Amino acid sequence: MKKRNWIIAALALVMVLGAAMPKALAYFTTYVRVKGGIPLKLESQTQIEEDVKGNHKDVVIYHDGSVPCWVRATAFSPMGVELTYEPGEGWYNGNDGYYYFDRMLSGKDNTTPLRVSITVPDTKPESEMNIIVTYESTTSLDADGNPIWDNVAKYTEEVEGGSGND
Repeated sequence: MKKRNWIIAALALVMVLGAAMPKALAYFTTYVRVKGGIPLKLESQTQIEEDVKGNHKDVVIYHDGSVPCWVRATAFSPMGVELTYEPGEGWYNGNDGYYYFDRMLSGKDNTTPLRVSITVPDTKPESEMNIIVTYESTTSLDADGNPIWDNVAKYTEEVEGGSGND
């Protein structure tokens, strides 16, 4: 009888410890101590301004950083809603879903407007729709002061298109 009680007590202890184990593991994977650090300074600071008029949005990207940057933008719409772009001066279609601004933005500089319009289908004449515009910017110069947009474009082509040896 004594042996049976010890076995039951041992099983109960194993169950209690087993139930507490995930919480302890979560603690150890969440809280990590690190000594030292490296200061991080984001050089490129851009903001987007969207002016909505009727069925179109005029998008202007502003740059406030100290290092010149390149920008590109794209838009998304609800399914079945057609998007059309009217690029302002300096914008061109990259044929990859993005429109690119053809020159670097320096401090306190901005793009010309990129107009994105939607064609509302006859099936949804009174619907409220939102055009979602996203943009990306990248520092335009490497550590040696050379332009790097071409390198970004080459990397993107390799990742998206593959090398043919995949």
